[in-house]
Amino acid sequence: MRAITILFSLALISCNQSSDINIINNNGTFSSGETFIIELYAPIYKEIMPSFYLFSDQDTLALPFDFEKQCAVYKATHNIEKKHCYKGYVVYATADNEKKKSNYEIRYKIRN
Repeated sequence: MRAITILFSLALISCNQSSDINIINNNGTFSSGETFIIELYAPIYKEIMPSFYLFSDQDTLALPFDFEKQCAVYKATHNIEKKHCYKGYVVYATADNEKKKSNYEIRYKIRN
């Protein structure tokens, strides 16, 4: 049990992402020219919606929030085969009604 806990902790540290954040990206591989959606989830307490931000070049972009699915949505299309990695952060409320900021990464690969 301790070995599993240590491995889990190392996995969280290596990707610099809070365990509260869940990213659904369909195994992270998409076809060239395909429009795809990656869903980002964070806890929602007392109906306070999380705010997701993504760094792009020298800008910070706010990701749109899907109120039906209760998640942020990253939607893109790429035509060049390569690996992509984008860093960002999310601001959300904890169960104790405290404001928390956590970093995350979106990673995926485009194939022809």
